Amino acid sequence: MTAVTDSYFTALIGRLETLREALAEPMSQASAAICAAARADRRVYVFGTGHSHMLAEEVHYRAGGLAFTIPVLVGSAMLHEGAVISSVYERTEGLIRPVFERYGMQPGDVLIIASNSGVNAAPIEAADYGREIGAT
Repeated sequence: MTAVTDSYFTALIGRLETLREALAEPMSQASAAICAAARADRRVYVFGTGHSHMLAEEVHYRAGGLAFTIPVLVGSAMLHEGAVISSVYERTEGLIRPVFERYGMQPGDVLIIASNSGVNAAPIEAADYGREIGAT
C-alpha cells in the first residue's frame, strides 16, 4: 500500500469510528423501530430527492432485502428528469404532501428520509407528514 492510500484509509477508519460512537444510540433506536414495524406487519417507507432518492431504490426489491420496504419515488425530484428541475422541486413547498397521501402510510410504519442538507422543503414536509400520521 502506498503512503497516500495508507493515509486515506487511516483517516477514513478514524472518521468511521467517530461516527459509530456518535450515532450508536440513534442507530439502535432506528433498528429497533424497523424491527418493531416488521413484527407488527407494518411497512418501512424510504424517501429522498436528488441523489438521495437512490437510498429508496437501494432497499427496494433486492434479493435478500426487506420485502416490507416501500420506496417513495417522485420522478420530478430525481435527477433523471434534470438536475435543475429536481432542485427546484425539492425546494418548493407543498409538492410532497400529495405524493405521500397516495402511499397509504399508517401509524406504526417507519419513514426513512435521506437528505444531504435536511433543510429543503421536500424532506421537511415528508418528516412532518410522517409525524402527523403517527409513523416513526
